[in-house]
Amino acid sequence: MTLSDKVSKDLNVLKLLARYGLLESFFVEVLKDEKNENITLSDKKEEELFQNFKFKNGIEDEKQINEYCHNHFLSKNDLKYLIEKEEKSKNYSNQHFPSKVKTKSLSVNKKSDHVKYTLLRVSEEGLANELYLQLSEENANLKELINKYSEGPEKNSNGIIGPLPIEKSHPILVDQLRSAKSGQFLKPFQIENWWLIVRLESFISANIVKNTSFELYQEWLLVEAKKICSSLENQTANNNHFAFGDIS
Repeated sequence: MTLSDKVSKDLNVLKLLARYGLLESFFVEVLKDEKNENITLSDKKEEELFQNFKFKNGIEDEKQINEYCHNHFLSKNDLKYLIEKEEKSKNYSNQHFPSKVKTKSLSVNKKSDHVKYTLLRVSEEGLANELYLQLSEENANLKELINKYSEGPEKNSNGIIGPLPIEKSHPILVDQLRSAKSGQFLKPFQIENWWLIVRLESFISANIVKNTSFELYQEWLLVEAKKICSSLENQTANNNHFAFGDIS
């Protein structure tokens, strides 16, 4: 018996989901769970996803991880699954759905490349080199160093710049960003009177190569979820059970 078969037996929960318009979405997620069961990620990819999650949620230590789990009613295993779910789903779609790759342009007002990065700027080369060593070798906290040492207006936003069109940045900075990888710290470099330490967060090209296998998988999930809902409606009708929208 599949997980979707098991959960379909709990009609009291399902009728609440139906009332709030969440039933199809619920079964989409259940189906993802089933398909992801045998998908594994490399240790490197798991760590990358975990670090991205911590950055996006401002989490810096184990205590904050525990607080996040407590506030969201999650176990550590549940959190790990949620962090990795979409990546595993993409891997599943690549394995089981025909891969079609196409290139399409963004809308007219977004034709330039867009970039997002974190900036720490100081006026002394020696201090810049010292801070870079702390970040690259001692795993220092970037946000804390920005709040303590950065001398530019980016200090007010924890150093986050963008997303913005890349041509709005200084040409020297543009060259550095185009050669960087996401999450990478760039060695200190000088622009006018400033020494910059930069970490690339994301780079969005004006031309996107899009693997439609994931789109096809998402469409398939929705169709299958609708089939499950229809099957449940037939079962409840045949057995004189409640209609899904009636929880009175």
